Amino acid sequence: MNRDDDGYAERVAFYDTVYEQPERALDLAWLRRWLPQQYFGRRVLELACGSGYWTQYLAPAARAYLALDVSPGALALAGQRPGVGSPACGFPICRASGARWRWRRCTAVWRPARR
Repeated sequence: MNRDDDGYAERVAFYDTVYEQPERALDLAWLRRWLPQQYFGRRVLELACGSGYWTQYLAPAARAYLALDVSPGALALAGQRPGVGSPACGFPICRASGARWRWRRCTAVWRPARR
């Protein structure tokens, strides 16, 4: 199933509003500082990157970064985030064979929680 067919690309930006809720502000500020340190200099594979909210914080710290999602619309949004325009950051559409190409030696995997 192509998730864009059911409007997924249009809804993906809505998910960022979860991060704007005041009750999450302190926790998210801490995570935005702490998480990049955990991935510094590593080859990171991000599964289900969605709108790229976390990609924009992790990709600049990584040696190489591959963000995957089944939605081309989500990948387009993620690719527009600040800090993800470096040659070390890639945004292919998620396909089983495409994900293996040069990421066999990735040293970290990031999968943001979805609720």
